[in-house]
Amino acid sequence: MFTGTAMHQMGTALRLAKRNGWPVEVLVEGRWLHGRVDALDARGVALDTPRGTPLDTPGAHTVVALERITRVRVLSAPERAPLVMRRISCT
Repeated sequence: MFTGTAMHQMGTALRLAKRNGWPVEVLVEGRWLHGRVDALDARGVALDTPRGTPLDTPGAHTVVALERITRVRVLSAPERAPLVMRRISCT
């Protein structure tokens, strides 16, 4: 079980990316999804998928439940390394 703190931190990273228009990558069940955060609430995130991505439909939206996301990468600037947020489990 993942802690609420880890989910809060990933939500904070996604809100920061949305506010600044930065692209993100989220890891869902072993697959990285790319896009910009279009909408975000306590339950999930909607990503605006850019053209030329593996999701086949240009300009599509992908909606993901936050509980399914295991990592978030915020690509804030080309010269900086991505900010990576990981879920941690407390046992």
